[in-house]
Amino acid sequence: MKRDGVILEKNGKVATITLDMPETRNALSLSIIEYIDKQVDEVIKDKDIQCLIITGGTGKFFVSGANIENLEVMTPSNAKDFIEAGHKLFTKIETLDIPTIAAINGYCLGGGLELSMCCDIRICTRRAWLGLPEIKIGMIPGWGGALRLQKLIGQSRAKYMILRGHMISSQKALDFGLVSEVYGDIKTMREKANELADELAGYAPITMKMIKRQFYDAANKQTSDIAETDALALAFLQTTEDAKEGLRAYLQKRQPTYKGR
Repeated sequence: MKRDGVILEKNGKVATITLDMPETRNALSLSIIEYIDKQVDEVIKDKDIQCLIITGGTGKFFVSGANIENLEVMTPSNAKDFIEAGHKLFTKIETLDIPTIAAINGYCLGGGLELSMCCDIRICTRRAWLGLPEIKIGMIPGWGGALRLQKLIGQSRAKYMILRGHMISSQKALDFGLVSEVYGDIKTMREKANELADELAGYAPITMKMIKRQFYDAANKQTSDIAETDALALAFLQTTEDAKEGLRAYLQKRQPTYKGR
């Protein structure tokens, strides 16, 4: 199953969704989000699949974030639809009955980090960099990033990253507990991801489902409360001069000039 460089492959009990769009740095547009959503539905329907891997393809990026070119021309209504579609997909991944692995092959930024944080386990290569840099273009993490990041690494560290738009290295991500393993190269990481997926897929599916539900009930009761807040905030930001300036400056490769309005 393949479209626009987003590929779903199945091997035994393991499914892998690969984003391979180096020309866009695997950026997430509305159409890409909707297609990944359909792929996840395909995984859900296939009762033989007991683990899902999400990874990047041949380029240097796992996911670079939302598609900036799309964001610049969005109306507030479009922005709200975009954010809601992302929340729908990410919550679907987070609440899957089967275990999920984010195999982070490179830069994992913005919506890419938010996507990876919906997975149960994150592993990466040594060259990976992770961050939520939205503040640098006058935006905020729109897909639950602030909430999920502070739950994973603590509020102080999450603020340090988000308020500065700061990227952290793979080693720092390991130290923070944001990833579980760091591998020297992509080939090794993919092999280890497949080994881990085979291990997880070998456990009792009902038990795995119940364990996942325990974690979700204990840690994510607030997740559903933030979707509307994030969507309304992003819709409002689309009307501000500073957000428009941040996007323009990014596309024009210059420093933005913010005016506080």
